[in-house]
Amino acid sequence: MLKKRIMLYIAPIRYPTEKAHGIAIAKMCEAFNRHYNLQLIVPQIKQNLLMKGIDANELYNIKETFLIKSLFCIDLSRYNRYLSRIFHILNYWIMLLSFYFAVSIYIWKVKTEIVYTRDINLTMFIIFLNKKIYVEMHNFPANKYFHKYYKFLDKFIKGYVVINKNLKEELIKIGIDQNKILLAASGVDKQFFIRKDRNKLRIKYNYPQNKKIILYSGSFQKGKGVEFLLGVARKMEQEIFIIIGDYNKNEKLYKYYNQYPNIIFTGYIPYSQIADHLYCADILVIPNDKKTIIYSTYTSPMKLWEYLATGKPVIVSKVPGIENLVSSDDVIFYEPDNSQDLIYKINNIERFVKKTHFDVSKFTWEKRAENIAHFI
Repeated sequence: MLKKRIMLYIAPIRYPTEKAHGIAIAKMCEAFNRHYNLQLIVPQIKQNLLMKGIDANELYNIKETFLIKSLFCIDLSRYNRYLSRIFHILNYWIMLLSFYFAVSIYIWKVKTEIVYTRDINLTMFIIFLNKKIYVEMHNFPANKYFHKYYKFLDKFIKGYVVINKNLKEELIKIGIDQNKILLAASGVDKQFFIRKDRNKLRIKYNYPQNKKIILYSGSFQKGKGVEFLLGVARKMEQEIFIIIGDYNKNEKLYKYYNQYPNIIFTGYIPYSQIADHLYCADILVIPNDKKTIIYSTYTSPMKLWEYLATGKPVIVSKVPGIENLVSSDDVIFYEPDNSQDLIYKINNIERFVKKTHFDVSKFTWEKRAENIAHFI
């Protein structure tokens, strides 16, 4: 039996984290570990109250564990509450640069040839180590000076993994060889394929039994369309809108819309429990706006595959990034930022639902890791 090669997955993040990128990184590490001796390298930074004491494997539904290595970095975040926003940014860069330095030393010591990261800037710190560097890209800068910077780094990067066709096209435009680029959309956990009883779950989570439920699960960040969706909910008093996510990131929005009886804010829900809540719904929604380029053009939302895996009707903002992933045979599109169109689609959902079944199984994390391993 051939000995598996070592792969270092470098992630300058707080781990575990309540944010979606933590899910993606954990699930990819689990899947990569079947092909490599995988080590996840993260910085030693102060955990927040929400994640303090949380077991990452339980949180992310990890069945096959992998090695996690925390490296020293300079973390001054404990002082953030006393100082200005400028200090927060400065602290972030101090943490990041010190982590890069620790990573470069660790890579030099470990006998590995493959380094995988979602942070292209790491390349600058390890180019002298002569490793095969693979960068997973989720965004692309508009500034032409960054294009020159990326083109310079390309000399030291073995390959790119991009989550959307538009990202691949942007890299090709600045002169990156298309043969170095693999298109691999985000993945989905197999737990979302397991069918669940809607009525039993509604009782369990105290959701109304005889109401149409429209559900959104995700971030409250600008560009995700949460405020737009809440505006729609305000106009549809007979339907229940469930909003899953940490509303503390936008308390003003929460306090204003929490007064409406048909809007339910669940707050943060652990990833291992998200599938239960999706199966409570009648309709699942992705309301990305068209103005925020990372969520309109370069996106590959995990929730898209999670929603589709349940077999529920999925209504999606018709933005270019999502149009590259699915068609009107798979989801119900509405015009971005058009509340009347979304309301019409919700009210007439039976008219738009098609009997075709989208094969989400090809988008599991295991399939994604297999494709990337073959590319590497």
